[in-house]
Amino acid sequence: MRVLSHYKNLMDYRIQKIDHPCMKIEGQWLGKNLSDFIDNIPDDHLLNQLYMFSRNLDIDEALHSLSRVSCIMFTEHFAEGIDYVNRGLGMQLTARHLRKSSYSPEVSEDDLSQLKARLSKEYALLDRIKSEQGGALNVALPRE
Repeated sequence: MRVLSHYKNLMDYRIQKIDHPCMKIEGQWLGKNLSDFIDNIPDDHLLNQLYMFSRNLDIDEALHSLSRVSCIMFTEHFAEGIDYVNRGLGMQLTARHLRKSSYSPEVSEDDLSQLKARLSKEYALLDRIKSEQGGALNVALPRE
């Protein structure tokens, strides 16, 4: 999950005392644990995938903005998405995993419930995108 990855990355910086520029602001969101982070991270960062297409965090506005992009990819179909982009652009892009955190937080069911509640708008957006695949949105998913 993207949010857990962000948390782990920030915790790595904190633990290893890495003076990364993001820590000036984002380090304040960490608090004492994952629950604090979920409470503290602002919506524009937490709901980044929605915010990117609607500054108001409005799902309909985001869908309208997304209708103007040439391709939407999902991480669960990343390899297929890269192949789709390569075919469309005549390129040979490859997936690379550059950063991997060594920090492994304890994640409780309460943490997951709290996170899912805060991410509900983004889940709703993703559901709408998936339901509209093949329609107005060009989604790079394996066709069944």
